[in-house]
Amino acid sequence: MPKSQGEKLDLMTQSNDDLEIGKTPKPEMKRIIEEIDAIKTKGKEVPFLNFDPSILFPQNRSYYTYQGSFTTPPCDECVTWILLKEPIVVSADQMAKLRSLSSNAENEPFCPLEDNWRPLQPINHRMVRSPCQ
Repeated sequence: MPKSQGEKLDLMTQSNDDLEIGKTPKPEMKRIIEEIDAIKTKGKEVPFLNFDPSILFPQNRSYYTYQGSFTTPPCDECVTWILLKEPIVVSADQMAKLRSLSSNAENEPFCPLEDNWRPLQPINHRMVRSPCQ
């Protein structure tokens, strides 16, 4: 649910195709990378006011979209997935910092936030769309 102070946005990547390792750091990731130490473990939050996540997108903003579900239990069907046609390019150091996040709470053993997906699911009744641009 959104917080009373404003909307809440969660950014997720679902495959190695979403983030690509490049040679130079992505300057637009600077603010996110600086805040990672404050949110290393499950349940941590940090205010992120006056940040436009669209600055992270590649120059070509073409995308696919479909209605789907979370990839972790209870897999509720309440997600609008937006998949960029081109990956977001980050440096190896930036990717390492993102991979330093833990899916466990602060007092629990470190459990990297990776490979937390479920197998490919049938498309069923879902319609994949690609807006005209």
